[in-house]
Amino acid sequence: MLSLHPTTTWLYIFNSVRILAYPNKKLLERGVFYYDGLLMPSFLLPTELQPVLQDFFGKKKIKTKILRGGLLNQNEWLSVDGEKYVLKIYRLEMTEEKVKETHRLMKFVANHDIPVSLPIKTVMSDGYVIALYPFISGEHPLRYKNTHIRMHKMGMMLGKIHSMLDTFSFKGKKPVYKKLCSWRADYALDRIRGFRQALFDHPASFRKELTKILDVHEQTILQQNWSMKGFDHLPIRLNEGDFHTKNILMHGSQITAVLDWEKAEWGFRGFEVMRSTIFNCRKSATELSWPHIKSYLQGYKIFGRLNDLERELAFECGYRNMVFSFWAIEQYLLGDKRFRDHIIRRISSIKTLTKHRTEYAKRIPELLR
Repeated sequence: MLSLHPTTTWLYIFNSVRILAYPNKKLLERGVFYYDGLLMPSFLLPTELQPVLQDFFGKKKIKTKILRGGLLNQNEWLSVDGEKYVLKIYRLEMTEEKVKETHRLMKFVANHDIPVSLPIKTVMSDGYVIALYPFISGEHPLRYKNTHIRMHKMGMMLGKIHSMLDTFSFKGKKPVYKKLCSWRADYALDRIRGFRQALFDHPASFRKELTKILDVHEQTILQQNWSMKGFDHLPIRLNEGDFHTKNILMHGSQITAVLDWEKAEWGFRGFEVMRSTIFNCRKSATELSWPHIKSYLQGYKIFGRLNDLERELAFECGYRNMVFSFWAIEQYLLGDKRFRDHIIRRISSIKTLTKHRTEYAKRIPELLR
């Protein structure tokens, strides 16, 4: 089931304006707070959300709990007269225009039998877009060792999504190849040097652990070949952007919802296929499960269509993104402890993928044919 904190309940009674909120909370500044040692998004406080909820529900009693899974947006579970909802307060970068385009995309795929929770109502408050969604029950697939039926269904769903996205008229501007092929060693090494400088402001144990992580990125970038041959001929296509187990809900082997569409964007289709494969088809933090990869990609091919070059470079697209992506490290340096496990898993994956780079670059295209 969705992960809800058992002790965090906010009760709004609008006729008496009584608010119980944020037990064990230490407010840092508008936008973030520490909750049980974790940095959580909190763009709007309960008092600021009160008029929004009153506009949605009038004077009904509303119980709400923090949804702890979201890394970027403020998400809350609501219960109103036995009905359940999810309230999402989007981060500032998600402008009203971007959210409208996201909702337009969600409505489009929902009309083509993709299970999506569509917004009931959307409003603006203090510059933030707030959307109310129906709550969809289900469980996230396991991080490791899912059944082959589940893997096949997840792969098939991604292929179906890609098939639908190819027919959607997305308003976002297509990027140039140079932006998509952001695997420049000199730029990446400069960023790593910047991160090392920032470590001086942190405790010794933190510096030691993150130094080892940065060493892996640096050594991999210096020792591996990053030829750009072929990438400038890849088609730029619309992707869902965040298809992994934490954004999928299932009942048994049936997918009940695909969540979080805000990262939908133009890019290389092979990147999304490989990124989702790396995230979804593991038998441990350090090892891919090739039987699961086979089930996943067999499912994908039912609806998903890649050309020869996309298949050939699919592994490289996913691998290079992992090596040259530093977003999680940036968030961790800023104090968000939730990213630690994510970074450690990624480093383990980078080591394994680098060791088997040549082998995997051949195996993935074969499974995609």
